[in-house]
Amino acid sequence: MADEAWMVTGEALKSFWDSAMLVSADGVSPDISVDWYLDFIRFLLDGGHYVWLGRLIVFAQVFIGLSLILGALTGAVAALAAFMSWNLIMAGAAGANGLLLVLALLLVLGWQVAGYVGFDYWLLAFLNPPWTHSPRFDELL
Repeated sequence: MADEAWMVTGEALKSFWDSAMLVSADGVSPDISVDWYLDFIRFLLDGGHYVWLGRLIVFAQVFIGLSLILGALTGAVAALAAFMSWNLIMAGAAGANGLLLVLALLLVLGWQVAGYVGFDYWLLAFLNPPWTHSPRFDELL
């Protein structure tokens, strides 16, 4: 049986966004700590996009679950799940932690390149971990 609040009216998503949009007297949202995302949610609310987005979220979650159970398109589906989780976090579930997580992941992905311009160049050569192709520390001197 389909839940009408998600599949017909979108009221479940609208309610979540409305609670995230509660702004204090000084104009600060306690749940959404990034201004551009607050404006984005306001745009979606004002346009009534919660009706079709509610259905899309339900179908995407079912698709993600079935795909992961069957082991089909695992990488792409995991990326979709991460994107959906990031949006949930940015919409007030954990404040700015979603944005900080994305920045941390970008730093992790850029770690190898960053090792050529920072102290990691010397530290990795000194430690000589097996996953690097950096010269040994004594070769640098």
